[in-house]
Amino acid sequence: MDFNKYNPLKKPPLKAWRDSTTVVLLSDFLKEHKDRGIILRQTDDGIPCLSFINGLGNDDKATGRWQIAQEAEGLFMNATDDLKELIANGILKLPISTGNIYEGRRR
Repeated sequence: MDFNKYNPLKKPPLKAWRDSTTVVLLSDFLKEHKDRGIILRQTDDGIPCLSFINGLGNDDKATGRWQIAQEAEGLFMNATDDLKELIANGILKLPISTGNIYEGRRR
């Protein structure tokens, strides 16, 4: 008998990226701020990451890009588990990142 189906804490597997509220929130936020150069990508081995066009530095603090990057990071951290599941199951394919990435390592 599979007792996991009786566990209210276990969520059903995702069938589409829009099934994940956290992924939808991240996607909507990144679309809203696409002019800030923050893109959702994945590494060669399928780990989701944020890619920052032209990097992210101290000069960005004065422009507001820093705050938007922090908000994107929070949304990304919330969506990481679902993104990993979607990528691992072949449901979501993101562009491969070539550098300037944030993989969202949990502290």
